Amino acid sequence: LADRVEHAGRARSGHADDRSCAGGVHTPPNHPVVLAALVTGPTRIVAGALIVVACSRESQTPAEFVGSARCASCHAPEHAAWKTSQHAVAMQDATPAAVLGRFDSTRFEANGITSMFLRRGDQFVVTTEGADGQRHDYRLRYTFGVYPLQQYLVDFPGGRVQALTIAWDARSAAQGGQRWFTLYPGVIVAHTDEFHWTGAQNNWNFMCADCHSTGVRKGYDATTGGFHTTRAEINVACEACHGPGSRHARWGSYPGFLRKLVWRDDGLPAQLTERSGIQ
Repeated sequence: LADRVEHAGRARSGHADDRSCAGGVHTPPNHPVVLAALVTGPTRIVAGALIVVACSRESQTPAEFVGSARCASCHAPEHAAWKTSQHAVAMQDATPAAVLGRFDSTRFEANGITSMFLRRGDQFVVTTEGADGQRHDYRLRYTFGVYPLQQYLVDFPGGRVQALTIAWDARSAAQGGQRWFTLYPGVIVAHTDEFHWTGAQNNWNFMCADCHSTGVRKGYDATTGGFHTTRAEINVACEACHGPGSRHARWGSYPGFLRKLVWRDDGLPAQLTERSGIQ
């Protein structure tokens, strides 16, 4: 058996020098090599195959994001609960179903600037002061958050996404909500100021994206000052906390007895069990 396993290990390129698979034989905590040595006949071949499987596992391959839909295939109750949470709507495309604010040509004045919110078909537009100090129409690209307030994001050249500093109060009217309000009450922010909604301090790419989406890579270009930002999912999904799930999904595809025999964990980068049992 040892000869067979050693030969199989040498046949797999790259495994000869793999510290976790010395000579092609992986020895996880349950030591399947020792177990295989104790059995006879055809069972020894099966045991050897298990060892080869152990060596071929993806522990040396960086985990990748697989998406919440993949998670739902095994964790339906958890996925259903997540769908009703604010994490699921932390960031959304600005569609009629997602936008909560009043876009009926409502005007809002704050700190000397008058803005107007209107709707053109399924598109939502704000007319307000731009980076040049002039009024322009800006199409809203995303919603940001849902309660107790909702902000709106606008696409700009160079891959930049900017957050308006006028937000919608999503609370009920009885609570003082259902109105537009400014995030800078009583403060006049010049269009040249970095705290202007078109400035660096209200840039989604580097100020906001990490917390509202999953698997964000900012993709900043220091030469141009632009961004090529990517994300695994637009909202705060399963892998935002648990980490990339490809190895966990692969682990879950094997029979239960094999998982216990050749895997030392379930493949999740973040177990989130640090406070288990603590009340």
